[in-house]
Amino acid sequence: MVDISYAITNRCIYECEHCGVGSGPRGHAPNIEDSIAVLSHLSRGTKNLQFTGGEPLYDKKLLYSALEYLKENEGHLFDKAPKITIGSNGFWLRNKAQALSIADDLHRLGVSEVDVSLDKYHAEQAWEKLGWNMADSFDTSGDVTCSGTILGMGKGDMKRLGEEILKRYGRDFKINVHYVSPGVRKKNYALGRAKTLPQGEVFDGPGSCMIQTDKMDIITISPYGKVYPCCWERGPCLGSAIDEPVDDLLKRAMNDKDIDTILNRGMNSLYLKRNGEPEDHDELVRQVFANPCELCKELFPKIE
Repeated sequence: MVDISYAITNRCIYECEHCGVGSGPRGHAPNIEDSIAVLSHLSRGTKNLQFTGGEPLYDKKLLYSALEYLKENEGHLFDKAPKITIGSNGFWLRNKAQALSIADDLHRLGVSEVDVSLDKYHAEQAWEKLGWNMADSFDTSGDVTCSGTILGMGKGDMKRLGEEILKRYGRDFKINVHYVSPGVRKKNYALGRAKTLPQGEVFDGPGSCMIQTDKMDIITISPYGKVYPCCWERGPCLGSAIDEPVDDLLKRAMNDKDIDTILNRGMNSLYLKRNGEPEDHDELVRQVFANPCELCKELFPKIE
């Protein structure tokens, strides 16, 4: 069984300072044919499939084409139909009619949940510019997850929207709204544009090597179709899901000596294996080993 995060696009309606993958309006998006090729090669044992980005709903035609393909072909693509979710910045929630229209589409196309991430950067670029006062709409006292639907999550329009979604779909379709407050997270390693943020304002980022943590049970597919054993599209590229089945890529990866070293002994061990023991080992530990993402970047330059 494997969980797959498919970054179907790197385009986004916003260009937030805290974005760890550098998304924006000028980001890369695949053509529909390449996206369908990726989906046709997903693991038969896929348990959870999440569409991320970028912003998946920035290009509805691309996303909807992908979802339609999955709905029509899930019987022969998977041993058991996976749970399908979408990660979004929630720009489409700004208008109740628009939100319900998209919710109808997603429910019809087999999506179970939408996870909406709200934070101060999304607020600055979207909610506040649209006239929404986040403090009036949400409990912003800390990290908040609304389980089930957005019912009870906020006031006014958001609460009414939650009630309507619950009425239409029951528990078959959920919108989970997460409000994340900034805070000092010393163990997080800033990626992408988040590198320019002051300490304490990194919202998302790995706190340890994701490859060693997930043991290849969670993989990410980039907008270019490249497969990575890390949700941040870091580490060894396992190959292209456009060209080969993911199951074949995973099988080959498990026989790779470098990946075996990472899984069993960590990224640091692979660095030492390739470069030998440095003269000033303590300094290397402080400067390089302290940030496994930078170490990973040095060992596996990302090529799209």
